[in-house]
Amino acid sequence: MSERLKETKEVLDFVISLGEACAESLADGQLTLGDIPNFWEPLTNISSAIDGWQEVIEEIENLTIDDIEYLSDYVVDEFDIESDTVESMIETALQTGVGLLTFIMSLKK
Repeated sequence: MSERLKETKEVLDFVISLGEACAESLADGQLTLGDIPNFWEPLTNISSAIDGWQEVIEEIENLTIDDIEYLSDYVVDEFDIESDTVESMIETALQTGVGLLTFIMSLKK
């Protein structure tokens, strides 16, 4: 049996870790070579996110209220994000992730 919403969670892992890396790197107002280690986690997550990108669209289209609650709990636990902002963050992250992955795949030859 496959893991529940596996592909969607992988996209969330990539997009949220990328967002956190950018926020941490830009906290001092500059992006420098010293910030490269901040991007290790998103780089390690991108392959998993790309591998199942088509399944993500199907998973997202079929999300139930229970699925949203499940993903909310997952994001709160995995990324230590406050629960009062998590649902809007998930929506934004999924829109961003699908857009970014669709763009990446359009460049793939």
